[in-house]
Amino acid sequence: MSNEKVTKPTIETVLERLVSFEERMDTKFNSLEERFDLNLGTLEERLNARIDGVDAKIDRLDIRFDRLETVVNATRGDILELRADIREVRTQFREHFPATP
Repeated sequence: MSNEKVTKPTIETVLERLVSFEERMDTKFNSLEERFDLNLGTLEERLNARIDGVDAKIDRLDIRFDRLETVVNATRGDILELRADIREVRTQFREHFPATP
C-alpha cells in the first residue's frame, strides 16, 4: 500500500505533464495552421497574379501572330505574283534571244 501512495502522485504528475504537453502542442499546431493558412493565401495571390501576367502576354502574342499571319499571307501573294512575272520574263527572254548552237 505504501508503494501505491508513492506512485500515485507520480502518475498524477506524469498525467498533468502529458496534459500540459498536449495543450502546448495544440497551441503550437494552431499557430502553425494560422501561419500556413496566411502563407497559402499569400502564395495563392502571388500565383494568380503571375498567371494573369502570363495570360496577358499570351494574349499579346496572339495579336502579334495574327498580324504576322496577315503580313505573311499578303507577302505570299506578292511572292507568287513575282514568280509568275519571272516566268513571263524568262519566256520573253528566250523568245527574243534564242539559244545559239
